[in-house]
Amino acid sequence: MSAEVISVPTASIDTIDPDLALETDTVTFKGSGTDDGEVVRYVWRSSIDGELYDGDEDEFQYSGLTVGTHTIILKVQDDREEWSNEESDTLEVRIYVPANEIPSVSIITPTNSTEISGEISCIGIALDNNGDIEKVEGSIDGGPWMQISIQTNWMYLWDSETVENGQHRLSVRNYDGEDYSGVSVITVSVNNEEDKDDESWYEEPVYLGWITAVLIVIVIIAVLFIRKRNEEYYNGWDDEDYYEED
Repeated sequence: MSAEVISVPTASIDTIDPDLALETDTVTFKGSGTDDGEVVRYVWRSSIDGELYDGDEDEFQYSGLTVGTHTIILKVQDDREEWSNEESDTLEVRIYVPANEIPSVSIITPTNSTEISGEISCIGIALDNNGDIEKVEGSIDGGPWMQISIQTNWMYLWDSETVENGQHRLSVRNYDGEDYSGVSVITVSVNNEEDKDDESWYEEPVYLGWITAVLIVIVIIAVLFIRKRNEEYYNGWDDEDYYEED
């Protein structure tokens, strides 16, 4: 009587998709087993995360794999409770680094076309949905960019007397350490009063005319006064006095 030869099933890892995954990915595992009977059980495990699946389906999905290089192992069992040898493959899971979102910036006050004078508060909001704000920069009339804040709710005091009266363009942008936002621009009308204190009164033509006239009058009065004194002096000194002295 010959001994019965019991065959064991054979396991095979068909696909791991994706085979280079991010920690946020859902990975699909598909395997198969061959046997002279029926394969009834599939057991999958990871060298890092331990058991991933134990059931009768040849395909399953798994999320939340730990970052690292996994050795994925499959073994199957047939209807006689015989186990296959282990089949293995490698799966690399990497850290998920989201793409940088472009930051944004806005100017709340002053509003566009506002008339301003003196020192004003420029106020706005700078946002970055997936990071921190590194700096907010401002520019006047397309001039050089200068850092004006590092805050989300930013404010900058601007002395409008540093520019001439008229239309001027205020621009701001936001930088998150990787990308610049678009540029937010408003136009304001500067209307500062002229500073008369800086002008010497004697530079005005009308004042020069008055000064000249006053000087002329003073000279005339002085000449007339001296002439009159001389006449009085000579009129009071007659010839008799002259001869008496001799």
